[in-house]
Amino acid sequence: MPATAADLPPDLFKNILDCLQTSSRSPYHGENSIVAVTKHELAACSLTCSYWATACRPRIFTHITLRSREDVYTLLSFIEQPNSPLPGYIKFIRISSVLSGLPQPWIYLVPLLSSPKLNPFIDKELYISQPLDSDGKDRVVDLNLHLALPSSVPSTPFIDFSDIALTDIHLNTYSDLSRFVRTTPFLGWLRCERIAWTTAQEETLLPGSSRTSYITYVTMEKCTENWKAMDLLLGATYLMFHLPGSFMEGRHPNGRQYRRLLLDVTERLSVVALVRSIQSVIDSEQSLQPYVSTSAEPFTGEQHFYISKIEFD
Repeated sequence: MPATAADLPPDLFKNILDCLQTSSRSPYHGENSIVAVTKHELAACSLTCSYWATACRPRIFTHITLRSREDVYTLLSFIEQPNSPLPGYIKFIRISSVLSGLPQPWIYLVPLLSSPKLNPFIDKELYISQPLDSDGKDRVVDLNLHLALPSSVPSTPFIDFSDIALTDIHLNTYSDLSRFVRTTPFLGWLRCERIAWTTAQEETLLPGSSRTSYITYVTMEKCTENWKAMDLLLGATYLMFHLPGSFMEGRHPNGRQYRRLLLDVTERLSVVALVRSIQSVIDSEQSLQPYVSTSAEPFTGEQHFYISKIEFD
């Protein structure tokens, strides 16, 4: 007699789930899973029996993607239901915004999800992308979070995004990107992929913003000038590096702890020049794809270079 799903030992099923990764999860927050599945497939598994439902549902709702105001209201209705277990499942929320035409503002609604039922340290990532026009060409856009505000809402910082990913966006100048970083006060992690700007500029982002920036991680891949990842990182009012052990000072709003590192203008320019020189060497090697990254965790592989320690005499 062939075995059925009911014959599968619960512990074995749990081990199988631990090896799965839903395809809608953020690539920056997923573990080293073996098999990719869709949430619909996990939902189908949850209908097998009560035990499977109990095991599958937390994994279905651990990572959530919001793409419209309707998604925000739907999630809010689930959270506000009495005795709903959903708030306890959510660990990561991705807000996906597409820069096309004049979309109806909705990102400003995300703070409505700040329910006491939710973990206050849930990771929220803003993912911004730009689709090609109907003729297959990209167009220059204005990268401004406040464009997502309706006219009735004051244009003040309204979302504490600590993680932002930008993909396939064409800007006018590099200053548009640096301005975006300066006006996102709680930004900690910035990931840029295929970000282009038309006008080449030599200026670097130096201290001058009155706002405090917690930015500690910047990556640029296949952008116009990848080396400017370090320029953005050092353009913060001050640097906040994540350090192991007991050397910690201060706390980022998302709960991470950091130690402050102050650099003067000359030191900042020296670091940026160093990274630009390294980038030039990498660009001269046709076998390598340049990838600039500054992070608390080291990267491996010949396509990456990692700056873990900077000293000044």
